[in-house]
Amino acid sequence: AGQRLFQRSGRGLVLTQTGELLLQHARRILALNDEMGHALGAIKDGGAVRVGISQDFADSMLQHLLSRYARVRPATHVEIRAGRTCALADEVANGRVDMALAWAPTDQGAGDKIVRVPAAWVGPAKGLNRPLMDPAVPLAVFDSPCFFRDMGIEALSRARLPWRLAMTTPSLAGLWCGVRAGLGITVRSALFLPGNLAIVPGSAGLPVLPAIDVKLYCA
Repeated sequence: AGQRLFQRSGRGLVLTQTGELLLQHARRILALNDEMGHALGAIKDGGAVRVGISQDFADSMLQHLLSRYARVRPATHVEIRAGRTCALADEVANGRVDMALAWAPTDQGAGDKIVRVPAAWVGPAKGLNRPLMDPAVPLAVFDSPCFFRDMGIEALSRARLPWRLAMTTPSLAGLWCGVRAGLGITVRSALFLPGNLAIVPGSAGLPVLPAIDVKLYCA
C-alpha cells in the first residue's frame, strides 16, 4: 500500500485511516472474487456425465429420467449416446461412457440387474389373430450382433421352424417401420411397444421366448 496501515494503541494495534479505507475496498474485492468463484465453480463442480442407453429406453423413458436428473443436478452437462445394446457394456469398459442402461441375456456378464422382463414376438396389431401363412417365419431384426435377434433365431431353430431374414436394420425406428409394413415379425421386450404393434398371440404357433434382463453398467 505504501502507507502506514496500523498504529499502536496501548498494547495492541488498530487500523489507521488509510487502513480502514483499504479494508473497505479489500472486502468489496473479496466479495466480488467469491461471487466470480461461485459462478465458475457451479459450472466446474457440476461436471459432465456420459450416458449410454438402449434405443428402446431412449424412445420411451429418457425424457422422464432427464427431467428428474436435471432437478437434482441442474449444473451437470449430460451427454447421451443412444446405441446398440451389444456395444454399450464395452463402451463403459473402454471409458467412452460413464454408465449405460442396456438389455442383457439373463444371468450373463457384468453389470447390476435392474429388472427381468419377458421377451415377446411382436407384429402389426392388425392380422395377428391367425397363424402365420409364410412357410418360413419372416424376421425383421437388428443387424448382428443383437441379443433379441439371437434369441428369436435360437428359439425357432430349437422348435425346428424354418425362418428367413425379411429385413435387417441398425435403427429401432426402422425396425418398427418394417414390422408395421408387414415385412416380418420381430423379437423385443413386451414393454414400450409403440402404436399399431402388438404381441403375437400363442395361436400363431411360435415358440416361447426366455426373459431378458435390464442392466446398469457403471465405470
